[in-house]
Amino acid sequence: MTTERSPALATPPAPGRSPALATPPAPGRSPLAAAVASLDLDDLDDPRVLAVGWVPAGAAVLDLGTGDAAVPATLRRTGCKVQAVEIDPVLAAGARGSCDRVVVADLETLDLGAAFGHRSAQVVLALDVLGWLRDPAGLLRRVVEEVLDPDGWIVMTLPNVKHASVRLRLLAGQFLAGRAVEGHSGIGGPLRHFDPAACDALLSGAGLVSIGRRSLAAGIDAETAALAGEDPGLLRRLQADPEAMTATYLVAAVPAGSPLLEDPPLLPAASAQGAALDAIARAKRIEDRLAELEAQHETLEGILPVLGELRAASVSRRATLRTLLRMLEGNLEAIDESAR
Repeated sequence: MTTERSPALATPPAPGRSPALATPPAPGRSPLAAAVASLDLDDLDDPRVLAVGWVPAGAAVLDLGTGDAAVPATLRRTGCKVQAVEIDPVLAAGARGSCDRVVVADLETLDLGAAFGHRSAQVVLALDVLGWLRDPAGLLRRVVEEVLDPDGWIVMTLPNVKHASVRLRLLAGQFLAGRAVEGHSGIGGPLRHFDPAACDALLSGAGLVSIGRRSLAAGIDAETAALAGEDPGLLRRLQADPEAMTATYLVAAVPAGSPLLEDPPLLPAASAQGAALDAIARAKRIEDRLAELEAQHETLEGILPVLGELRAASVSRRATLRTLLRMLEGNLEAIDESAR
């Protein structure tokens, strides 16, 4: 399931305006006092949880568009040093207790190296943010050039525009781009949408190569499913299409010349999450197969009484036919005797 996070882009800052640094907590106040609730690490439907699995304990992390700061709050528990960018001053204020530093700025114009230090981040997170930018590939290139450690990587989440809920709403004439975002008056919907080809184009345009990609599934809520109207076959076809059931792509990527392409990072948490998701997928396939067999069994249970009735009727018809044959044979014998 995708989780709405704050967009990192609204109107650009006024000319000459420099990014503002969020003020530190008041003296004597615990740095974690204002921390928001961290993520539920058992919720493997949350793309942010899987992204956290790609972050080693104690890593230097830059979170682009931190939103509610649940990700930094979780990473701080593993000893990570987390710096963040957030354009919304209110959200930035709430993130102060969960981050080592928050810069209030527009990602489109921010000088990342000047704000955070050259090659300062082992892991850069771009979670549900790239679709809100005019030039997401340009941002990723600047990340590589300005802040990403040579042995580091970028973790991003990209919503799948081919998900069944999007298709059904489009068929119903409900175009989603430009919709208002709750809590952010004046900020429209995402500027860009992604499918597998667009994901590949984004990485290629940024000079990145994937070292890990996972398609995250999500079902269709009842309200959206009702848009299928009088065509239940349409809903079944969508539910049987893996691409239509993919809500989000989680991608970990490195620059084209990274040594990690030959020697990928060993990340126990990501490996455990992947194994759990694969086991869940296998269990779901078994569950679906059992449901099919149960449906077939129920069908057979309904057919068997009918077959029994047909068999009984067949036995009765055979007995009638045997009686008629005996009568016919008797008539033929009588005709033969009369002829003689």
